Amino acid sequence: MLHPRNTGVLEHPDAEATVINPQCGDSTTLYLKIAAGAVAQVRWHSEACGMSLAAISIASDLIRGMPLAQLRHITRHDIEQAMGGLTPAKQHCAILAADAVKAALRSYDARIPGA
Repeated sequence: MLHPRNTGVLEHPDAEATVINPQCGDSTTLYLKIAAGAVAQVRWHSEACGMSLAAISIASDLIRGMPLAQLRHITRHDIEQAMGGLTPAKQHCAILAADAVKAALRSYDARIPGA
């Protein structure tokens, strides 16, 4: 949370998605560059609590370099595990990050025929 990684906007992304948690108002935009069937670059921007910032930061490190086939199976549990666990009150932070990844994949699939 104090030292987020991969922040910022990615120019001309292959995938982009914004997700909002309607309960708390946290929002995250995730940008992906895809090359050779894997995540080549990842950036994000969030307006969120500290734990949500930590979740998307850790998720961005987790998915960088990941093949799309594997990325399609990322869950909030994978992000929670990479974070060392979350209290029940903060699990929505990992859900927001996982939802951003899934939404970005849908964005990519919609843009790339046969993806």
